[in-house]
Amino acid sequence: MSGPSTHDGLLTLRKGHGQRAIVVLHGIRQTREDLRDFATMIGSWLPKDYGLHLYGYNHTAGLEHNGTRLYEALRNGIDAARIDLVGYSMGGLISRLAASETWPSRIHTVVTVATPNRGSISNAELTALGQIGRSIFQLISPLAPRTEGVKDLTRVVAIMQMRRERLKQQLAAGRSDSHQRRYASVPALFYNDDRTEFAFGPSIALSGTQAAIKLTSLKLKLVNMKKAHDGIVTERSNNLSEPESTDFSEVHLTRAAADGNPAICHAVADSCRNHDHSSILKDAHVAHLVAGLLLNDDWRQVRPSHGALDIGTRLYPFDCD
Repeated sequence: MSGPSTHDGLLTLRKGHGQRAIVVLHGIRQTREDLRDFATMIGSWLPKDYGLHLYGYNHTAGLEHNGTRLYEALRNGIDAARIDLVGYSMGGLISRLAASETWPSRIHTVVTVATPNRGSISNAELTALGQIGRSIFQLISPLAPRTEGVKDLTRVVAIMQMRRERLKQQLAAGRSDSHQRRYASVPALFYNDDRTEFAFGPSIALSGTQAAIKLTSLKLKLVNMKKAHDGIVTERSNNLSEPESTDFSEVHLTRAAADGNPAICHAVADSCRNHDHSSILKDAHVAHLVAGLLLNDDWRQVRPSHGALDIGTRLYPFDCD
């Protein structure tokens, strides 16, 4: 996919009859059809009156452009009182930007899956950010001209810092409800400390790409990224719940409720350790975890209210037993 297509925009999988809608976004070099199965798995755990939608965008355009386009599509195309976003990879960044686009907003919760929330670590990681489509895996060449969307993956920190500054001014003027958003991150962790440098993940094309890069010495850092990572995104970049002293993003303007109900969490299922960047979309346990995050307004109740998640899930930083 290299530009706008008939796969862009909202696609309704289930209209729903209630007050809530869930919108699922794909990643770079994908279309909304690549997330249909994952969205359907999530939807199987949600009440039937919840609307369920896919959203397609032009990954070659800049992140902020796509965030604005998503916000406009939601405003004009969905009439539910509450909208929750699930963004895979680049789609998580676009979801964050849409959630902080303007005021007032109907967007309530953003769940990012395998998303580089702190951006691409280096050009070494960036060269492998092409994701598996249904039929072909395309590697972004380090020699080829890069689109604005790809460039923005190395500018995520700066983009989100600028968004934070804008929101701070709006909050001070009483023109923003960004402090009411909720954000969760879900990682794939196949390349962890228990794996050797030569262990290849479950996604054949992604593993083949890593092997080729290793053998030709194009970008050795691809397989030497700080663990844990999914072959493309490190857990540090994905993890929204553990800000470092240099982190200043729009996410950190949100606030926990007066009763301690957290507004940010990092949700990890046992099965995340078995998945790389692409295979995580095939895991029903991960889809169930995402549904649990959407269904529970108090994330401290995700485990108690979903028996199947109780012994196989941890939500950081408040649920580490």
